[in-house]
Amino acid sequence: TPNEPIVDFQIKLECLEDSVRSMDGGVIVAGDFNARAIEWGMTEPNSRGRRIMEMTARAGLEVLNTGSTTTFRRPGYGETIPDVSFATEGLVPRIREWRVIESYTGSDHQYIIFNVTEVPYAPCCSRVSPPRWNVSKLDKTQLISVVTAGQNIALSECECGNEQEKAEVIVEKAMHLLHDACEVSMPMKRPRHNKKRQYWWTDEIAQLRREALRLRRLSMRARANNRADAEIKAEERRMAKKRLRQAIKNSQAACWHKLCDEVEQDPWGRGYKVVMK
Repeated sequence: TPNEPIVDFQIKLECLEDSVRSMDGGVIVAGDFNARAIEWGMTEPNSRGRRIMEMTARAGLEVLNTGSTTTFRRPGYGETIPDVSFATEGLVPRIREWRVIESYTGSDHQYIIFNVTEVPYAPCCSRVSPPRWNVSKLDKTQLISVVTAGQNIALSECECGNEQEKAEVIVEKAMHLLHDACEVSMPMKRPRHNKKRQYWWTDEIAQLRREALRLRRLSMRARANNRADAEIKAEERRMAKKRLRQAIKNSQAACWHKLCDEVEQDPWGRGYKVVMK
């Protein structure tokens, strides 16, 4: 809800990020986030919108919303775009015809529909993907320094020609300056590849990890709200982490011995692949 404390909102975002990272294949996330960001058509971003975009950058999600058609319409409250759709990078080329339905819904929210194709959309001509930077590792000091140093130089080169030519030169210089500033202030973003499951990973470990993450969120929430049971939640979190580490250690040891036995039977089998990975 819009009145939810920002701490609780951040905890939910972390939970969502953990869930996306734990899933294999393409992932679609959609919902009413009650946040504002330029990326989905809101001209005045807020803290929640910035936190969402930082999370999506880490999780490899991209915004599917196109245009600026409002999705929330209530008489007397104005119109906004709280409903946002995301998809993992590998799935985005398969998303087609994202749009807001104007039909009556009986709700304050409009329906959103889109198609997921079997194969990625292939345009008639090849298109070079624009560079992508990891904004979560942005060095604001370097960014400001480069932009400040370059803006005066760029403006000094725009003193000739008519207004249209001058505007075109300013835009070109500004784009080059922003590109250079981004290169200096943050690393390039690497494409997210789904990793294969470790040979020692088990369903029991997966369940223990989910439990550890759940207790971590409960502990963070209790500590942020200064609740009386904060220490109890923290201890439960520590014990869950201990159980998870022990389960991983036991599984690794057992699977390693099994791999060693398999090598005796098949030198070029799974044991060889694990060692040479």
